[in-house]
Amino acid sequence: MHHSPEEAKNLLLYRFQHLEGAEKKARENGYKGALFPWESAFSGDEETPEFAAINIKTGKRQKVASALAEHHIVADIAYAVMQYFNATNDAAFMKQYGAKLLRMTAEFWLSRAERLGEKWVIRDVIGPDEYTEHIDNNAYTNYMARYNVAVAAKWNADFAPSCAEFLEKLYLPKPNENGIVPQDDTFLSKPVISLEKYKKEQGKQGILLDYARSEVNEMQILKQADVVMLLYLFPALFDADIMKKNLVFYETRTIHDSSLSKAIHAIIANWCNEKALSYRFFEEACRIDFGDAPHTSDDGIHAASLGAIWLMVINGFAGLTVTQKGLKLNPQLPDKWEKVQFNFVYLGETLHFTLTKRDISIRKSSDTPIHFNIFGKKYIVEKEIHVNLEEVPL
Repeated sequence: MHHSPEEAKNLLLYRFQHLEGAEKKARENGYKGALFPWESAFSGDEETPEFAAINIKTGKRQKVASALAEHHIVADIAYAVMQYFNATNDAAFMKQYGAKLLRMTAEFWLSRAERLGEKWVIRDVIGPDEYTEHIDNNAYTNYMARYNVAVAAKWNADFAPSCAEFLEKLYLPKPNENGIVPQDDTFLSKPVISLEKYKKEQGKQGILLDYARSEVNEMQILKQADVVMLLYLFPALFDADIMKKNLVFYETRTIHDSSLSKAIHAIIANWCNEKALSYRFFEEACRIDFGDAPHTSDDGIHAASLGAIWLMVINGFAGLTVTQKGLKLNPQLPDKWEKVQFNFVYLGETLHFTLTKRDISIRKSSDTPIHFNIFGKKYIVEKEIHVNLEEVPL
């Protein structure tokens, strides 16, 4: 979106082109709206295999549950639609494609959620943490579902009345007395084991050689960022203290067996002013494809992981994020870095950034003003701006 926006648009058009198939999958599973496949290719059909690894305890193949319950993919697509719009202000896309994608994905959540007393709940799901399956009220899923329905109501006025009760009553897990956002209804009640052995061999899913997946499911063990991913996508909902407490709590329980995990932890660590921890995560994420091990990319590079590393540099170290009011810039460069330079496409224009520990320079080609918030101070950039950080209250 901020490098090749046309490619981002094409990815969303791929979803729109296969909307009919997603509606069919929803109907087949007893839901309304659109249920997109967990994995899909040219046809748009579900490509997730039914079985995968062998159960270490039984010797039998284990079912892959992602296609059955990892339904946050639906809200992820809606989130991507809004990210694209916020980056491009492409109103024509929203009118022709985006609004309908938002509505059909929202209709899925209205049928997927259940009333329980005075609340709506979402049961039997898998969040981003794929070591914790078939649980109720995954925090990431519930917050994303609510966001999905809220933006659908905003972009489809006739649909808004149907969303009101869901938006008012959907259960959203809040920080407990210790400041921890429960990953789901049961995660915090499960036993804790030492993960030191498995963290040393992260990425190899070694824990599944010692425990059956069903056993892992009943312990406080994460494959990858879950609540931490929620913090990344909705930073305005959680203050720095809550972010730090959840980062520490969940990272100690996370093996990082997914290549996507470290970069997201690095971003949150940087936002929490844990610069050394952030840079360690960043370096470890980079080593997945660029490290000393000669065979890490034999079967192909980890493309999504590389994208997450880019996010780490831009959203994390550079502290550049897109808001509804413009761009927010709160850079915190690693101690080892003197300068970072990058291009960033926003509202159809390429911005050129040069950031050091002493100053910020932003150049653009047109005179169209763009609003910036730099360490809480408002700026309007027309052509070029230089900010001396020693003159900005941090």
